[in-house]
Amino acid sequence: MKFLLASFTASVLLTALLIHLAGLFGWNVPPRPDRWGQRTVAKFGGIPILLALLGGVAFFSLDRRLLAIVGLTVLMGLLGFLDDLFRLSATPKLVVQFVFSAGAVAMGVSYPLTQNPHVNALCTVAWLVGITNAFNIIDNIDGLAGGVAVIALAKLVFLPSAGSGATFLMLSMAGALLGFLVFNFYPAKVFMGDTGSLAVGFFLGCSSVLLTEHLSSLFSIVAIPALVLFLPVFDAALVSATRRLSGRPLAVGAKDHSSHRLVLLGMSERQAVLLLYLISAVAGGVAALWKSQWHNLGAGLVALYLVMAAMLWLYLARIEMPSSWLSERRSVAWAVPGFLSRTAGRVGVLILDAAMLMLSMYFSFLFRFETFSRQLTGVLLFTGALSILVRLPLLSLLSGSRLDWRIRSRRDVYPILAASVAGGLMLACISYYLLPVSKEIPLALLSVDGIFSAALLLVGRFSQTVFDDFLSEGAGDFHSVMTDSGREFFHHYMDWKQHHGDMIAIGSQNGLASDFLFGIPIEGTADLSRLIARRTITTVYLLPDCSPAAGEQITAVCGAHGVSVSALRYSFEAIAAPSADSRKLDDALRQSAIAD
Repeated sequence: MKFLLASFTASVLLTALLIHLAGLFGWNVPPRPDRWGQRTVAKFGGIPILLALLGGVAFFSLDRRLLAIVGLTVLMGLLGFLDDLFRLSATPKLVVQFVFSAGAVAMGVSYPLTQNPHVNALCTVAWLVGITNAFNIIDNIDGLAGGVAVIALAKLVFLPSAGSGATFLMLSMAGALLGFLVFNFYPAKVFMGDTGSLAVGFFLGCSSVLLTEHLSSLFSIVAIPALVLFLPVFDAALVSATRRLSGRPLAVGAKDHSSHRLVLLGMSERQAVLLLYLISAVAGGVAALWKSQWHNLGAGLVALYLVMAAMLWLYLARIEMPSSWLSERRSVAWAVPGFLSRTAGRVGVLILDAAMLMLSMYFSFLFRFETFSRQLTGVLLFTGALSILVRLPLLSLLSGSRLDWRIRSRRDVYPILAASVAGGLMLACISYYLLPVSKEIPLALLSVDGIFSAALLLVGRFSQTVFDDFLSEGAGDFHSVMTDSGREFFHHYMDWKQHHGDMIAIGSQNGLASDFLFGIPIEGTADLSRLIARRTITTVYLLPDCSPAAGEQITAVCGAHGVSVSALRYSFEAIAAPSADSRKLDDALRQSAIAD
């Protein structure tokens, strides 16, 4: 603990000194269109983190490998410092990162994935470079990167590690980050920049590899580091996939990360960061339960957590972001055609359904037998595959497997229950009439599986509604429901919420079925009625692209709830010469929008 306190104290003092010097010498980060922060904030925050780490290291001796990790971490920080100064292009940075990662492997930092050391070395280098950059990109909102790093280090300390020296080193880094967070949590006074994010990401990558030396199974060697560093992996996958699908370059910054999407849903910056902290901490919690307490149950909980995280990932990925938050499309960027994107979505739903069915069978076996032998594991895999082959076609046939994986009414529940019951009966018949006696499936097991499969499939689909309600609770008194042109129109006037109080804006080109509440589908007047009843809404604004038929439906629903309705119309006039600056143009446009 003394190592943590020493590095914490040093970090607080050094960061405070840096902020003071930044004010004197102009070491500040000005606001940029492709960055979230809109305040001038001190930069080079990674320097006090690294100095505090080195100060903590001075109190104890390290072996050759740990000294190499510290040295390479400092060199990675130097690379980040050069990037903060000169904004290096991606290629030279990647080359240097590969060199440093190869150096770590040469000093003994290596994944024990296979019996082939060359394969292990390649996988380790790829992991270190990937985590270094994944951590770099979550440094996109006040307090997120530092807090996630502290949580990851706490997981590494409490899970079996590579000896006391590694533990002391991790505690020193945790103390340095906690001291930095004093000034970096919202509203931030200092940013760590690439100096800190690249160095800390590389350090976490190396530390997670050291953890695998005490793991035995291939699944745990792969899964435990991913759970320890879950949020950087989650966010990097989200950004990479959504940018690739929309034909936007991967390496160009934009405000489309998980934190930004949560803020768009209505959360404050603090709420978004704290939620992401919680997600990261829960990932470490299930990993700890798996390895230390409940081995068999823990493995199932890990799998269930990953499936639920995949649902949240899909939910966030489908939010339509304002174009002003995104980077420009480039002709060289490859976009996935629409039909392939829809096909991928359908396949994704089927994969999630299959995962839920396999988990149901896993928990059923655990409930029935309490533990797994090698022979029982083979029976589980066979029975789970058979359940998937039987129930997935039933779900599709009964319209229970839908692209959006959502429960909107009781009608959507019945196909799930029917598929679970009918699938159980079919499995019983197959077991009794077609399988040899040695492979017959106990009826008690199938009964439990029928209950578990229905429950898990329903939980998965209800999760989307839970996300709707929970993630948009922080929206306070402002909600918007609109489609393409209306969305672009209204995002231009986001600051209206400061003046209009409780309001909801609705725009539609094809009726209510195509409206979105920040990406959340609203189907029909019944859904709109429930939305108004659930939230405090005083005014509904119809955007200019709202069709007359949809406007009549909306007006009728709002009238029943005593909610006033106004219509926004475009108004054009000569407002400025083409050379006028954009701020004056925005002010003129804002004044030209009128409410009828």
